[in-house]
Amino acid sequence: MSEICGGREGTRRTMSVAIQSQASWSAVQRVGKRVTRLVPIAVTSDEPTDRPIETALRYVGQLILAPALPLLPVLLPFTLPQPLAYVISNGPHLQLRPEGPGGPFVALRALR
Repeated sequence: MSEICGGREGTRRTMSVAIQSQASWSAVQRVGKRVTRLVPIAVTSDEPTDRPIETALRYVGQLILAPALPLLPVLLPFTLPQPLAYVISNGPHLQLRPEGPGGPFVALRALR
């Protein structure tokens, strides 16, 4: 890790900050030097559900296969238990595109 990220002290501080930010999102729990992953937060309302999907699309920068959407690590610490096709079709910034053989893709709507 130090070959990739630099000296040991810089790497240690960077990892500490990254773990602290995940702890503030309730994704992990830090007890001393031990870090454990917590149960993901289930987003059950329509409006908040489209926000993490939109954020994931902006982060990835390309279309995302709809069935693969809940598996993206960028959605941590959230899970999306609702039917995604319904949420995406009702989202003001999201749309389903039937491109390719793998199934529908999720995309951002074109801003007018």
